[in-house]
Amino acid sequence: MSQSVASPDQELRAEQKLHRVFVVTALAVFFITWLKGFRFPNLWGATHFAFNYSQGFVRRGLVGEIARRLGGDSVFRYSTFVVFAFVIFVIVAACFALAIRRALLADPRDLGLKVAVLVFGSSPGLVFFIHSVGYNDYIGILLVLIALLALSQLRSYYALFYWVAATSIVSALVHEGLAIMFGPILIFAMACHIVRLATSSPLSLRTWLVLLLHAAVTSGFLLSLSSIISTIGVEDLDRVQALERYVAAHADYPTRTHAFIALQRSSKENLLRLMPWYWSERGHWPGAFQSWQAFAPSFIWMLVYGVSAVRRAPLLRPARWVLVLLFLVASAAPLAFNFIGWDWGRWNGLALLASFSTLVALKLYFPSRATDKSSPVVLGLGLAVAALGLASTTPLFDGFDVQFFPFTAHQQLIERLIEDGFQYRPRS
Repeated sequence: MSQSVASPDQELRAEQKLHRVFVVTALAVFFITWLKGFRFPNLWGATHFAFNYSQGFVRRGLVGEIARRLGGDSVFRYSTFVVFAFVIFVIVAACFALAIRRALLADPRDLGLKVAVLVFGSSPGLVFFIHSVGYNDYIGILLVLIALLALSQLRSYYALFYWVAATSIVSALVHEGLAIMFGPILIFAMACHIVRLATSSPLSLRTWLVLLLHAAVTSGFLLSLSSIISTIGVEDLDRVQALERYVAAHADYPTRTHAFIALQRSSKENLLRLMPWYWSERGHWPGAFQSWQAFAPSFIWMLVYGVSAVRRAPLLRPARWVLVLLFLVASAAPLAFNFIGWDWGRWNGLALLASFSTLVALKLYFPSRATDKSSPVVLGLGLAVAALGLASTTPLFDGFDVQFFPFTAHQQLIERLIEDGFQYRPRS
């Protein structure tokens, strides 16, 4: 008895149908995660939005200074900040969507990448990132995503290095920590750029040396800016108090005093004095461990899959091992902030973002080979981790809880918005 063999057209239609099912599933997962973490921007982010250079140079003052130059002193309104925060959020989401789409189109049969999208979309780390809408972290990842989208398509030898140098300056002035949080992703992209140039055409020794020199100088510049800005941006008490009085006089929302106090502390002081005190208080441990436990499954799976994806890339072994090392460094870089700040949930979320963004960068530069796919065990574990992520909770900012169906907190927020109107302000 003969068996019918599917024609190429039938196989193509079946693949397209499966892809549509994946797209619908991924959109549903991202939407649920957004609902789990959604809130209006908090007063800490609003206070940072109001930092500016009216009293002299301060760290983290670039965004507020640009806003002040464009809109005058009256720009520091909570409603203005909400619009700014959600516009940046939508742009970041759109850039992520475009980057994921390009990566999937580069190799539509790569099931591992599809599972990675689901793991990322369901992770408690992404819940926390969504919850921190309005933070300067969004601007940092936006600059990275723009670089990946724009420059992974170019064959220019040096454009990427110049973009990274310019991005480094902007990132450091927006927030001195962004260069460390997301800079290693750009270093990974620079390595991919050099390797791709080498594999697409033979490079002379002089070209190799020039490219490596560009990468070394740009990487050093990027990473050193964080400490430089952190050092020169530490202000004396009088200047910080003057800025706080200025903001309080022009903002229509209560500011967070601790945000101004942070301008007086260097990273060194946080590392040697503040954080040792923080971890000496046993009461701070349970929430941190709960956050790390919720974050670990998706992050560990992303590391395992990312390493396997790099090792399966069509590259020579030395290049693969270099990219593996850079991938791990880029993924773990935000976790280094656990040593200088206690926003552990925030660092966890940013580490997941960094890991997934680095993985997308790899796919944009080096799509997987059609005959070399992920292990079924890795894929199965990824689906299990994605399901676990949807069911997980984690501590959030300001005493908020992760929301689940029927999302009663969102219903209460809508009622409060209707009741307060333009006078609405978050409680913290």
